[in-house]
Amino acid sequence: MKILVTTGIFPPDVGGPARFVPEVCKKLSINHDITVITYSNKPFEELRYDFKVLRLNRNSIKLIRFLKTIKAIYKFGKDVDVIFVNGLWLEVYITNIILKKRIYRKIVGDPVWEKFNNKTSNFIDFDQFQKAKKNFYYTFLTFLRNNSFKSSDLIIVPSDHLKLFVRKAGYNGEIIQINNGTKITEFNEEITANNFLIVSRLVKHKNIDLVIKAFKKINDNLSLNFKLDIVGDGPEYKNLENLISKLNLTEKIFLIGKKNEAELEKYYKEAKFFIQASSYEGSPHSILEAINYNNFVIATNFGGVVEILSPNFSELIPLELGMFNVEILYKVLENMLTNNLSISSKTNEAKNILNNNYNINDTINSYIKLFNYV
Repeated sequence: MKILVTTGIFPPDVGGPARFVPEVCKKLSINHDITVITYSNKPFEELRYDFKVLRLNRNSIKLIRFLKTIKAIYKFGKDVDVIFVNGLWLEVYITNIILKKRIYRKIVGDPVWEKFNNKTSNFIDFDQFQKAKKNFYYTFLTFLRNNSFKSSDLIIVPSDHLKLFVRKAGYNGEIIQINNGTKITEFNEEITANNFLIVSRLVKHKNIDLVIKAFKKINDNLSLNFKLDIVGDGPEYKNLENLISKLNLTEKIFLIGKKNEAELEKYYKEAKFFIQASSYEGSPHSILEAINYNNFVIATNFGGVVEILSPNFSELIPLELGMFNVEILYKVLENMLTNNLSISSKTNEAKNILNNNYNINDTINSYIKLFNYV
């Protein structure tokens, strides 16, 4: 069977889809003919895979990139049996009006909501955005998004919250829930230093600027050593860099930049605490990876996050209509740092749940079964 896979990020990019898609394609390519269309900062850089990878220049003019993507999807999609959509959803939707191929689509969030919050300072909560009155541009994008859902033959989600979101958007077809997964490794070392870690795309709704402000209060009020590593890249990089400098935290908080999977492992192993402060997450790979390396997770209580985590083995930060409260995080951090809380029993419990429910091998096998029955 021939399968076309579309994704916005792919190695050497980092992020959940950039880890998930190659793993699935590698297994699918054993019995199927796989072609991947993706964006890349270096369109001619080719990592070696047992399947074809077409890289389009991410940095070209948007309209030109958009048209080239449609052309590529049409060219490589004409003879396939199914298109597996992990990104480039609008380009696939438009092209498939002509191609009329079967569409399997993985939904991990709302690209319209994310675009809105990256373009405006007037933050709106994920769920509130779905009901809010929008201007013509975002109303039109929402219309396209909903129709792209409805044009799918099968939608795959990693959480109940996303399943509900897709249903409310008007999709009445088949939805299958498959948990995200991560590699399970043996790592039992207990870190004693107050090392914190964030692994994230650097975009507004991740609230990393607010985390930095909470650490400013820790630095000013407590006579304790700590370190915060922020691994990732994105449009907020320069703003965060300036904020760290402005708050005189350059010796405590470090912007690491983008790291590949092998490089990232070092940061997980050195961390004691992992922070996920996003106003929205569908089912974050980074939390799964943090649990694997026995990081104690401090995260916001939204969407797919609360389906992974439990108050028994993590610290959940409440959101108020998606808004993140710096003072609440400060109090949590203060408690963690001053009371010398034992976290080993909690991280062990989290690791057991990870092994039972979020093993990447089980995740990939579930996808293989889906495509074997196309």
